[in-house]
Amino acid sequence: MSSGYTFDKLLDEDCCKGIMMTKGYGAQTRYVIYYTKFFDHSSHITYQTGVVSEMSKIYKELSYLGFKLTNRYEFEGNYVKEYSRNKENVSIYIKNDWIELGYYKSN
Repeated sequence: MSSGYTFDKLLDEDCCKGIMMTKGYGAQTRYVIYYTKFFDHSSHITYQTGVVSEMSKIYKELSYLGFKLTNRYEFEGNYVKEYSRNKENVSIYIKNDWIELGYYKSN
């Protein structure tokens, strides 16, 4: 890929099927996973990174794109923020040293 991501692996489980791409190494590693099946969603995209300094850029981009904060809570040691725009949803899971964003469209 031109953005520096390389193929990592295929995911093929009963609940989830997709492809994982990686970029970087160690704490700077970034993952992009495109799921063709993710539990009850037909598609789901996940971005994971240990570069927590990206958070302010992510919040600005969500706001710029018109996503609104709809919920926030704590779940299994993670701080979670949920955003939505029409039928599109973004969930952000925040740990001390890790961020995960999930994107999906509601049916």
